[in-house]
Amino acid sequence: MKLAPEGRLEEARERFEQVRNRAQDEDLKRIADRSGRQLDAEIQLRRAHELMRNNHLREAEVALSAADTLWLDDDYRSRAASALADVRGRRQIEVALAEVKSGRLAEAHAAFARVVAMDVPEAMKDYARRNMKELDAAMRGR
Repeated sequence: MKLAPEGRLEEARERFEQVRNRAQDEDLKRIADRSGRQLDAEIQLRRAHELMRNNHLREAEVALSAADTLWLDDDYRSRAASALADVRGRRQIEVALAEVKSGRLAEAHAAFARVVAMDVPEAMKDYARRNMKELDAAMRGR
């Protein structure tokens, strides 16, 4: 199903709601209801991605942790799970960098190690590994 143009999803959602409420045919009601729920999932994902782009990671995590009933099918569940893993990895990197800034190198190393153990993109794991090596060298030089 092709969704509404960018920025018009809420309007499309309202129209599906109107169709569902006015429909006499049960099949049409079910189609409108499913289409509306699909739009809800798409709207939620797009909001989460916008929050991620603006580095509002805590809010993005909340948006992506929505009840499983929001994610209608495997595609939406997969997209939400992937984005959620990315957000959690980025938040853990923020923790690690804050530990470095505070001079707590062992804690920073442990935080980067948690990123490596997460189901995040390989590039994020590589970033964490590089930082772990730098921290190892810094801790040895103390």
